[in-house]
Amino acid sequence: MSRRIQTVPQRTYPWSSIDPERRNTILLVGGISLVVLIAIVLAGYGYYHEKVVPKHETVLRVGSRSWDISDLERRTRHQVTRNNLDTSEMQKNIEDTLKQMRDEELIRQAGKMNGITLTEDDMLQGYRDRFGLPPEASRELIALNLRSELRTGGLTLDDFDDIIRAQVIDKRMGDKVRAALPAKAPHVNLGLIQLGSQSQAIQTRQTIFEEKESFAVVAARDSKHPSKDKAGDVGWVPREALPKEVADVAFSRDDLFLSDVIENEAGFFIIAVRGKEERELTEENKELIVQQKRAEVLQQATQATGVAVDLTQGQERRIAIDLGATRKTPGA
Repeated sequence: MSRRIQTVPQRTYPWSSIDPERRNTILLVGGISLVVLIAIVLAGYGYYHEKVVPKHETVLRVGSRSWDISDLERRTRHQVTRNNLDTSEMQKNIEDTLKQMRDEELIRQAGKMNGITLTEDDMLQGYRDRFGLPPEASRELIALNLRSELRTGGLTLDDFDDIIRAQVIDKRMGDKVRAALPAKAPHVNLGLIQLGSQSQAIQTRQTIFEEKESFAVVAARDSKHPSKDKAGDVGWVPREALPKEVADVAFSRDDLFLSDVIENEAGFFIIAVRGKEERELTEENKELIVQQKRAEVLQQATQATGVAVDLTQGQERRIAIDLGATRKTPGA
């Protein structure tokens, strides 16, 4: 009895029916396409990590709020455009903008701490003040100005709301200080030197005390205070316009004297008390008091909420490049 051997049909594949030359061409094209796809993926990955991710790196934290590089870049661009700032000073523009963003949030936090609440009418008036509009300006006119500035400066509506809220709170606190000021106040005629380190301050004080150099010469050369341009001569200034630590020393004695080194958050001070008397408050001195009270409010808010500035030099350079920083013309 014979057995029939059953043959299994050989499986064929699509590739087997294709001409070898054509198959090689398809493989080549497929390989090239795969390489191109991988290159695109890698480029996209690189772009994401070089351009997108850095934009979201945090540069400022105040309390529970934070701002990233894209926020700082947007605000700086607005400042440069709106105020026609020098693009060769972009580093300063960026740092000034970051400081302004910090102070605005501290003002908003101070408003909460002091129970200041703003109504819709308060905000509308804040927008009028921002755009230089009269008190009777309509919502439509405010909206027209707002749209124009949003287009020009590139800010978001939330950015603007934050800015206006800080300005309204700031003005309200300043008006409260002004309203409480008396017609007259104790004044001191003051020379002032501000220095960056305790060791420098101690050495400077010794130099002046031993009359190796005059107070004016040292102030004009070494002081970090704005009065440096006047050789440290602050002139007659009311007590409330001075930092508390400086005022306490200045009014602690009745005679004229050179102080020891005074330390506070801003640095190290040496003062020369040249006279004291009750004087009328000038408008200029009233504004000095308002600014000093503002500085105290900012310091209190800083201590209460916490502030961290995380901007690095590398981030600052990237922002400057993106904003079109230019080189300062030699001799300019």
